[in-house]
Amino acid sequence: MRHLLSSFRCLWQLSRFRSRSANNDCQGDSRFRVLLESLPNVAVQGYDRNRRVIYWNAESVRLYGYQAEEAAGRPLEELIIPEPMQAQVIRDHTAWLCEGKAIPPGRLVL
Repeated sequence: MRHLLSSFRCLWQLSRFRSRSANNDCQGDSRFRVLLESLPNVAVQGYDRNRRVIYWNAESVRLYGYQAEEAAGRPLEELIIPEPMQAQVIRDHTAWLCEGKAIPPGRLVL
């Protein structure tokens, strides 16, 4: 669970960095997507502040079984977080956004 949120934090920071360089947005977006799509065996998802999917690469399709179109706009916890862990994921994410509390890396073993 924490590993998933750490990946999200990294993507969010990258997206903030990209938004600072507005002059190259189209070119930067294209390169960023090509990079994420070319990562072999690495499932990458991007989420907005409300934990709704804004990016879902091909490896995420293979791992979780949802097509990108199916995942788009749906909450992270609905798609890939087991129900008993959902409340904690939401709390950790909210604390990170509102208070700047880091979400330590970890792994979720299912």
